[in-house]
Parts: sequence; C-alpha cells; structure tokens
Amino acid sequence: MKTKTIKTILSKKFESWLKSIPKEAEALRERIKKNTMITGGAITSMLLGEKVEDYDFYFRDKATTLAVARYYVAKFNAINPDYKFKDGRKLSSVQVMEGLCRNGTDRVAIMVRSAGVASSSRMNDYQYFETLEPGSPEQEGFIEEAMAVKKREEKAEKAPYMPIFLTSNAITLSNNVQLILRFFGEPDEIHKNYDFVHCMNYWTSWDNELVLRKDSLEAILGKELT
Repeated sequence: MKTKTIKTILSKKFESWLKSIPKEAEALRERIKKNTMITGGAITSMLLGEKVEDYDFYFRDKATTLAVARYYVAKFNAINPDYKFKDGRKLSSVQVMEGLCRNGTDRVAIMVRSAGVASSSRMNDYQYFETLEPGSPEQEGFIEEAMAVKKREEKAEKAPYMPIFLTSNAITLSNNVQLILRFFGEPDEIHKNYDFVHCMNYWTSWDNELVLRKDSLEAILGKELT
C-alpha cells in the first residue's frame, strides 16, 4: 500500500474516532487533536498489504491520557453498572488511577477491583460461580446477570467506538481501536518500550504526518524481527 494511502486511512480513522466524542466534551476533543499518535502493527500491516487487526492510539502527555481514561471508564461504568448478588457480593467496579511506578516513571492505569480485567463476559467471575451450590438462587442470579451483561456488550459493539474491554494498561473500543494508557510521551519515548523495530512507524494528529523510519522499513522489507 502506498504511503499516501496509509496516511489518508490513518487520518480518517482518527477523525472518525474523534467525531464519536460529543461536542459537550470539547476540551477533551481539543486535547486529543493535539496529542495523539497511531503506531504499532497497523502501519506494518498496511505496508505489507495485510489486514489491520486493530489501531493502537497513544498520547503525548499524561493530562491527555488521564482525560481519555476517565472519559471511557465513565462511559464503561454507565453501560455496565455495578450489581449486587443476593449474598451482597458486588461486581468489580472500574476506577482510573495515577501515580508513580516502582522505577519512578509516571503512569495512568485502570483498576478493576478483584479482577484486573473488565469486560462484559465477566470471565474472571467464573471461579466465584463454581463455589455456589448448583441450582441455588445465587447461582441463578449469577447466570441472569451474565446474560444481561452480554446483551449490553452486544449493544455496545454495535455502537461506534464504545468501550468493550478494559485492562490496567489499555482500553479496547469497538471499531478496532485500542487506547494505550501504559505509556505516554513523544514518539521516541513511546518506542523505547517496543520490542521490535518494524512496529515503530507512526502517524501524528498534531501535524497529520506519517513518519516511516529507515530502520523499521529495512526490517519490514527484509522480513526480520529486529
């Protein structure tokens, strides 16, 4: 695929995502416009003429990363409200955390109480289900809740750019978009955390530029995992 075409696709993908954020959140939209990059395997796939599985979005600063995380966690909680079982047990609630890692780096993370992962399937609650008495009201209530949440997930996936899966490091949206929270900074800072050179090409929202690195292109053309 030609570089001009790749740039157009990435720009349109970004604009499509941006339009899904309502005008009421104008401050967030402005932050995103000035501080977002797309990098990773999507560009490599397009250069090779392969299908893109998802688009990884990163942000240049903590303020934007934090604002994006809070916006989508609030949206996720709105479509997946907390419920209580008959024994009083509450399903995992989702929160945005910020602070320093042990190595001193600043970060934004999503905290899912007791599970570590949040999705409508609630697969991490299966162990709890196993401890219930077969046929008990609690077990029946668990099944009813799982079915209700599954319906909400299907509804969310039909809507553009809705949060459908959360981990401490990223938010997965419908329409094949991942919002990465684990790292933020300028492109060179982001790529210090990458394992492979061939995934380090990137597109930037602030100047609508596609940057193809020489070492990345050489690795892609040579089919080398460097």
